[in-house]
Amino acid sequence: MEIAPWTGLPSEPLRLLKREQLEVVFGPKGQVKRLTALFGYLPGVIIPRSSIETVCAKNQDPMRRARQAKEHVLEEHGLIVLVGTWTEERRLAARLGYDLGDSAWVAVDRSLVKAVDLDAQL
Repeated sequence: MEIAPWTGLPSEPLRLLKREQLEVVFGPKGQVKRLTALFGYLPGVIIPRSSIETVCAKNQDPMRRARQAKEHVLEEHGLIVLVGTWTEERRLAARLGYDLGDSAWVAVDRSLVKAVDLDAQL
């Protein structure tokens, strides 16, 4: 008996990381450093809020730490982190082909952002 049709589970981007990368992302260096590494290792991969919460498990305010990591991701990796929570960033991500919904994140190359949004102040 089928109650509802089968649907696939959403992918978990943390499964894409290699062992060495996992050691950094789940290492002792602090949430901002770990999240900076996560976005740097997975450019162009949509990262759901739940993955960020997993990386920051048992720590306070992981979303604040993720917002703080945005500056570091740009400086260290040349990537701009777009957040689905913010309407302008969600729209920009959509123009780049990413569906962030209202809570996912994605790090994209700075040149891609400039190419689609010459007025981007990110």
